[in-house]
Amino acid sequence: MNYTPALGREAVLCYTSLEGGIKDETFRRVFVGPSGGRDRAAALADVQSFYRLFMAPGMAHCGGGSGPNNFDMQSVLERWIEQGTAPDRIVATRAINGVVDRARPLCAYPQIAVYRGSGDTNNAASFECRAR
Repeated sequence: MNYTPALGREAVLCYTSLEGGIKDETFRRVFVGPSGGRDRAAALADVQSFYRLFMAPGMAHCGGGSGPNNFDMQSVLERWIEQGTAPDRIVATRAINGVVDRARPLCAYPQIAVYRGSGDTNNAASFECRAR
């Protein structure tokens, strides 16, 4: 795939861990794409200047699943386009019968959410985004 900035626009993609057609690692490799002779970090930085990938563990395709699956990508994308604030973390929630029982951060690839070691494991504030 050729991920080049189309018309100077930003793009945010959420990939769910329960997607049936593409394996997680394959998708991560496609996200960075060919490095063009540069190191992987430089290639990733180029891509992240206009495109962010967020992995959503436990979310089924287009919602549902056992993990947090409700988040506002439109506001995130609007902030990036209108204010120049690229997203590094998005809080996602899971609700059962209308009551939120879990909140977790979705971290911009290649970072992942890591429990800080204290606090409620159902609270996004108990997690931080770290390099894998």
